[in-house]
Parts: sequence; structure tokens; C-alpha cells
Amino acid sequence: MPRQFTFDCPECDAVVAVGGEIRTEILANGCVLCAVSVDADAFSPAPRDAE
Repeated sequence: MPRQFTFDCPECDAVVAVGGEIRTEILANGCVLCAVSVDADAFSPAPRDAE
């Protein structure tokens, strides 16, 4: 299963679960909602669902 992250935008407070490829895009291009530049601190490992 691909690694998942939680993106928490420091500017617009958007919180979204993303995969590794989208994380890379956000790091390169900024938040998709407000376009603010972000760094790796805006991401945390997504919690795994309890089964």
C-alpha cells in the first residue's frame, strides 16, 4: 500500500489525506487551495485505520 500523509496547510487550514505523489506536487507547487508555499513540516504520516 502506498504511503499516505495528512497535509495541514498553515495558511488556509485545509486538512487532506494525500499519497506520496501528491505530497511531492504540493511541496513543489504549494497548496492547491491557496497556493501558499509549504515545506515538509505541513505533512504528517496519515493514521492507519483500525480494523
